[in-house]
Amino acid sequence: MKVIKLIACVFCLIFLMSSLFTASAFDPYEAYTYDEWEKGIPAAVGYGATDTYSGDLANQVFIDTPQDMYIDDNGMIYILNSGMKSVIILNNDLSLVREIKTFVNADGSEQSLMLPKGICVDNGLIYIADYDAQCVVVSDLYGNVKNIISKPENPVFPQEKEFQPYAVSVDGQGNLYILANNIYQGALVYTADLEFKD
Repeated sequence: MKVIKLIACVFCLIFLMSSLFTASAFDPYEAYTYDEWEKGIPAAVGYGATDTYSGDLANQVFIDTPQDMYIDDNGMIYILNSGMKSVIILNNDLSLVREIKTFVNADGSEQSLMLPKGICVDNGLIYIADYDAQCVVVSDLYGNVKNIISKPENPVFPQEKEFQPYAVSVDGQGNLYILANNIYQGALVYTADLEFKD
């Protein structure tokens, strides 16, 4: 009887080990997330990639260090190409619409992104969180600057801190939400008219 139990235990162990090895063999890469100190932490694989692209289908642009991406309701893809400090706009078939490398201010002067980290598109406007420039650039789909949001001069925002935005989002009512480095009180909220809500 002891021999049968031992054989049954060995078979169970072999079955369990083989199923573990089989499950891990399907993951083509290891997944991770970041903690509050931007240190990589192992995580479960949430999805499996089917294709990879380093630019548009015609290879007119090269994606270097993509930081963020936004897909609008029409399937247009906006890639924040941080390595090249530009915004790449693709159709839903991955053909190039345009690349915005410089942004034109109302006075005709041009400005470039410094360290863009977050992008959102809403109502024909592109919102870019530019970390090193300490602002959020708001432009049209051609790179014409409509507004620049810098550190709010409001006691709710700790004035001794730098304004280093890294993520931006717009809700259905047009309210703007900005996440900034070293700000732990939550997102900065702006109305659709870009007025800071305290």
